[in-house]
Amino acid sequence: AGTRLTRGSIRALFPRLTDADVKSLPSALARKPQGAGKPAKDVATYLRADVVALDNEKCPDEPAVEPASPYSPRPTPSKRARGGGKSKMASGPADVLSLLAEAASTAA
Repeated sequence: AGTRLTRGSIRALFPRLTDADVKSLPSALARKPQGAGKPAKDVATYLRADVVALDNEKCPDEPAVEPASPYSPRPTPSKRARGGGKSKMASGPADVLSLLAEAASTAA
């Protein structure tokens, strides 16, 4: 048992490999769960070690392009998302009064 990749992940992580190259690898079916409005289905998965070996065999002079994870890193949230930015949301009674006063002054 080891890390398995789908064809989409292989295309993204190993751009030198073609679909014909990937078809030559042994595969196992995995059940992709039902998504929003999409039925569940079986997808072919391939061992990461087999894919890396094929990539090294196809291009032995070039170093293998193998990121640590098939998932991209999460983007850093903005200051507003972390709560560091100034928010218009009231957090207490004094904030409610100041928001009401601000709304009344802009309406006049």
